[in-house]
Amino acid sequence: MQTRMGLIRLPALPAPDAWRARTFTEYVCGPRSSVTVRLGAAGLKPGDVAGLALSNTHHAWLGVERGSHGLTLTRFDEQTGEASRVLLTKPQVRLRAQCDFVDNTVRFSYSAHGKRYAVIGEPCSMGDLQIASTGVRCSLFAYSTRAGAEGGHADFDSFLVTWP
Repeated sequence: MQTRMGLIRLPALPAPDAWRARTFTEYVCGPRSSVTVRLGAAGLKPGDVAGLALSNTHHAWLGVERGSHGLTLTRFDEQTGEASRVLLTKPQVRLRAQCDFVDNTVRFSYSAHGKRYAVIGEPCSMGDLQIASTGVRCSLFAYSTRAGAEGGHADFDSFLVTWP
């Protein structure tokens, strides 16, 4: 399959979790910023996970998991182990992370069309961070939970960072 110019295609290589998956990474800084990406999950195979992760001393992510019965949007907080899930009907979704470096939190939301965003889960802590530091690592990721099995791929066709 041929890819378009400007498209970031990440193969879902075997990894135990998003923290150890191969990523495309950028840093975001504050005091507040927002990251929005458009994810095409049609190329994911069962057991694949792809999305947007933020990490500092803790990590949290919002992404799409392909199970045997379809796609699930999942928000995961590594510090609490808490996950929130929503079933998806289409393989395209916009993911947003709203970062607050004063409170050291991130709030995730999603949208099917990019007009209205729905919040998923509670804000996640990013740990101890000084405002003067380089910020939080923001990563696009894709991985396969099935060791030894060939995974699919995730397509990201936008990566927008804004400072309100």
